[in-house]
Amino acid sequence: MMSRSFSTSSLINTKITFGTVLLVVFGFSFMMPDMFATSLTYQTGNLALVATVIYLVAQRYKPSRVAICSIAFYLFLVTASALHSSPGLGLSFVVSRGRTVVFVCLVDLMLRREKRSTLGLLLFMLSLAVFADFISLVLFPDGIYYGVNTTDGVGYEHYYSEWVLGNKNNRMYWYMALVTVAYWRHRLSPSFFSRLGLVALCVVSLMGAAISESSTSIVALSIMSCGVLMGIWPELLPLPRVNGYVLAGVYLAFAVAMIVGNVGFLGDFVQQAFGKDLTFTGRADVWTKALALIARRPLSGWGYYDPDSASILYGRWDFANAHNQILESLVEGGLLFLLISSAPIVCILNSSRKCRSSRAGDFTTLAILALLVDMLLEQILGMKIVWVLLLLFDSMLIDDELRAEGAIEAVPDLPLRRPASPLRNGHMALGGSHADWK
Repeated sequence: MMSRSFSTSSLINTKITFGTVLLVVFGFSFMMPDMFATSLTYQTGNLALVATVIYLVAQRYKPSRVAICSIAFYLFLVTASALHSSPGLGLSFVVSRGRTVVFVCLVDLMLRREKRSTLGLLLFMLSLAVFADFISLVLFPDGIYYGVNTTDGVGYEHYYSEWVLGNKNNRMYWYMALVTVAYWRHRLSPSFFSRLGLVALCVVSLMGAAISESSTSIVALSIMSCGVLMGIWPELLPLPRVNGYVLAGVYLAFAVAMIVGNVGFLGDFVQQAFGKDLTFTGRADVWTKALALIARRPLSGWGYYDPDSASILYGRWDFANAHNQILESLVEGGLLFLLISSAPIVCILNSSRKCRSSRAGDFTTLAILALLVDMLLEQILGMKIVWVLLLLFDSMLIDDELRAEGAIEAVPDLPLRRPASPLRNGHMALGGSHADWK
């Protein structure tokens, strides 16, 4: 049976439940760009936060794997920060990070109960945010305004361009979340127009990264776009199934070589050969400082530091973190925190490898690789939309597995070509044209 197609009318006719209302109110507050946020949106978000916690408890919510990881990540970071009296720890930090965890749990619950309407609402809210950001990029390629990093007592100021969804390096995750929601909807109801829409979103994402001159984002989004093409047009990229474990092993070896080699002979070789440090971004000194901080507290870390205090900790006024997720996790919480930070990615790669649908598995694996590439030069797990993105990956894989096992309604696989005439050798094929769309 062909699944119901997604349309504007299906979103309008969505059954209104208390969970749906919470998702809309909390979602708009959660996704509201900082430049548009007001005291009203903050207060609305706080009320939605309290209401959501009560709702989750009343519904006896049981978190999924990624939701559990987000809870553990939050509790460990807050605890480590409290133990070390980190200057970044405060009510604002506790509430803002807690809001991310609660919203992830709400999306997790709603995807299980009202998947189609939840995906429709997420697509609508993410589309508004991404559309506004892209328009701001086109109209103001040099930035709507300039953000400033300052450090008390140092006397330096560092300016960087800001658009609706932030600066050049932290905008791409919103685009990735939108592409992921659109891809999941396409898998549920494949059509020519949903396929065309996915290609358009990938093009817009790459254009946005190019306009903001973010090389890391261009590479990461290119990898994810390959995953999209493999999912909707596998005949264009007839590649073998991507093994997540092999990919993770190669990545880890490369990441360790970059970090360790930065302070060894490899860093000197790259400097002499290419005229740049091993990070290629001028961050070699902050990586060296991060390694020194890790050596002093390898097990418990230093807790969370806000941008100003972090710049003092790292000894660089223009760096608010280690600009490497592995190093930053070790600095903030030590070895155990690194394991907690890695857990959601390991879970998703494991599910991706086992996924019976090679298309969904390869898309998710390449999307995770895109995030891992960005993690080499950025600290991304502190960004709220990234945890929603990880949840979407995991939930989509679980949904695909349930469909493969027949636990929920099966959906025809994505069409590779237009079906031939239902007449075969003068006889009507059983099932009509549906058989040819598999």
